[in-house]
Amino acid sequence: MKQQKWIKSASDGDYSESVLEAFKQDWQTKQSAQAFLRYAIMLRNRGHTLDKQEQQTLHELHQCASFKLLFKGLSRHQIRQLTNLADELNNNTQSALGVPKHSRRLALSLRSQQSQWQTRLQSELAQAQSVAVVGNSPKLLESSQGAFIDSHDLVIRFNQFLPTDGKDISNSIGKKLDIWVMSPGFRGPIPAHARYILITGPDMVWWQQNWQHLAYANCPILGLPLTSWQTSVAKLDAPPSAGFACIDWLINDQRIANIRPSALGFGYNPTQQSRYHIQNDVHKATSRHNWRAEQEVIETWTKQSKLNRL
Repeated sequence: MKQQKWIKSASDGDYSESVLEAFKQDWQTKQSAQAFLRYAIMLRNRGHTLDKQEQQTLHELHQCASFKLLFKGLSRHQIRQLTNLADELNNNTQSALGVPKHSRRLALSLRSQQSQWQTRLQSELAQAQSVAVVGNSPKLLESSQGAFIDSHDLVIRFNQFLPTDGKDISNSIGKKLDIWVMSPGFRGPIPAHARYILITGPDMVWWQQNWQHLAYANCPILGLPLTSWQTSVAKLDAPPSAGFACIDWLINDQRIANIRPSALGFGYNPTQQSRYHIQNDVHKATSRHNWRAEQEVIETWTKQSKLNRL
């Protein structure tokens, strides 16, 4: 596979084994720092960690002085990516050198509290008798599910779910919010009444993001566990949507027992629906997600009584 083709395939959301193998073959052929970093990032994008030999390569590169890494062809941005990989591998919660300076204090705070917050959230989820996962499908506007949604012990919502024009649609979507799931690139308003913030993606707390808009959030901020992301990618050969990744985590994470979530506002089909988002007529669904495969898996979960789809 030509280099331009497989790099573009990965960028477009092809996370298949063949694309990963192309990254690995490129590194093994070139033996360059850039090729190794591309492979390591692609491996992590699929939710996997480096093997022992690859960890040694990472360690050796991380020990190099910055000027040597620059000489090897890495940009300063790539050096920060390398540092983040090394810090995550070593669970180094005392370092955030891979994060831009203005975000390091926040990154250190998030990383140092992840274990405590994960335990706390898992305990709440394990004790909950009912969990509602509320997507942003415009189909919700045709319903009167608000009271039903709010009757659940825990309610999970995503990104921009409140109307930007101030319109009251609580009769359709409810008001309660316990866990707010944020895509890494989301820069909209943060709901003040969220009790937890979950950043979707492969444990993004260890990756390089500018989250200064979260600095004043008055609640725990967690990353989706890497192992859960890996499980989702394996089902789809693509990066899962925030909604799919969240439901997969609730259903299959063994640390959260006996959860059968209720899913509302899901089921986007690009071949049948022109409108994607409840709050924005022109907002388009990303083509990086494998919507057909997600729909098939959700239907399977429903048939297996793992998911209550409404």
